[in-house]
Amino acid sequence: MSPDAPACLAAAAWKTDRGLVRPQNEDAAGLIRLPAHGALLAVVCDGMGGHGGGEIASRAAVDAFRRWPRRNPLPEADADRYEWLLGAFYAADGAVRKAGSRRMGLRDMGATSVAALVTPRRCLALHAGDCRFYRFRPGAETLHSADHSLVRILVHTGRITEEQALTHPMRSTITSCLGGGPDARLTVDPRWAAEGPQPAFVDLLPGDTLLLCSDGLWGEAPASEIEALVRERWGKPRLLAEACVAAAHGHGAADNITVAALCVR
Repeated sequence: MSPDAPACLAAAAWKTDRGLVRPQNEDAAGLIRLPAHGALLAVVCDGMGGHGGGEIASRAAVDAFRRWPRRNPLPEADADRYEWLLGAFYAADGAVRKAGSRRMGLRDMGATSVAALVTPRRCLALHAGDCRFYRFRPGAETLHSADHSLVRILVHTGRITEEQALTHPMRSTITSCLGGGPDARLTVDPRWAAEGPQPAFVDLLPGDTLLLCSDGLWGEAPASEIEALVRERWGKPRLLAEACVAAAHGHGAADNITVAALCVR
């Protein structure tokens, strides 16, 4: 059966919030429908740069993701779809760099990003930085993307634990982003056909919930709390996104919070 065969991708919703500490919201998000393929492109971006630069960067990136399907028709084959979404990241990287070059003092602004191309039966998710993709499935282990950050390297090499990573002083130091100045490097993962806990393509079943979010959610609310919210609000993406933001507020909301939720029935 075709991966685009009708089998029901339910409603999707997103919410962004300034949080309780930051003076402005430098996150951005979007849901872009591709009706001809029964597909949805979801994107979350977390801006960096301060003095308004982060907000400009994240919006420039989301706008680039929005333009991408209009100028580049979605192909059919998996390998071509991977290259299509990868191309969207590089287009967004170029858009952020171009926007920064036009503004005094914002050459180094950037954004982390996660994007998912979702059809009723499959999902292709890629990321750059520490915005995350999650797939929740009843009775199964939760899948989530591996952050491009220094603390993720420390965890992977056994130098610190997952618990220590949550409060490590360098937990916000990332190793990949869109833009970020002439010395920044864009790395997009997972790689094509990569094996591991989160491959590029994941199959979808009725009952699955997909979550894309900035670190303002997962860096504040414990994983167990997020999983509980998903269970309690299954099939209700708007309420789930709102509940995730509220959960981050309950833990201090020291950062901007953005969540996109998608449910499969």
